[in-house]
Amino acid sequence: MLVSLASRIIHDCQVTLNRTLMDLGLGSAEANVLMFLYSGGDGVRQDDIVAATEVSKPAISRTVASLEAKGYVVREQALSDKRSRIVRLTEKAKAIQAVVEQHYSDLVSAAARDIPADRIHEFMAMFSQVARNVARYREDVLGVRCSRTILDNGDIRSTTPRPERSQRTRNGQLDNKRNNREGKSR
Repeated sequence: MLVSLASRIIHDCQVTLNRTLMDLGLGSAEANVLMFLYSGGDGVRQDDIVAATEVSKPAISRTVASLEAKGYVVREQALSDKRSRIVRLTEKAKAIQAVVEQHYSDLVSAAARDIPADRIHEFMAMFSQVARNVARYREDVLGVRCSRTILDNGDIRSTTPRPERSQRTRNGQLDNKRNNREGKSR
């Protein structure tokens, strides 16, 4: 019953996001990648998006390609690894950040409507424990460690090192800050 209910909630949220973001030409998968980039992931390797979101490499590749075609991101080759692509937000994406974030906020507000604050905090603590239990089960069954920890208030903390930011060098190419400091290449 819990799985069915959770599945229904996730489905309804995706459908709602798809429809509310339609005017921007975005779907929920694209908006999820933008939300990751907005929350401090701008200028990261595409593989780091895969690791942080735990979405398959082909799915992220298609999503980023779609965002690039729509003018929301650009992909640039990293100097430290010619096979790596750095994903950056464009001005077009930055211009819609508040709108995209508001759609997510509205969805959360709608979900919490008519529920007293103390019950929401209680629910968040219980649902966070459910999420931790599922992550632990996944780790036991699949041998795959979850790359994030869920706190009682619902906040998610990455348990993997934060990807290094890339920066432009004087000649306009991308380089990795760690590589610049340590003189190493990946």
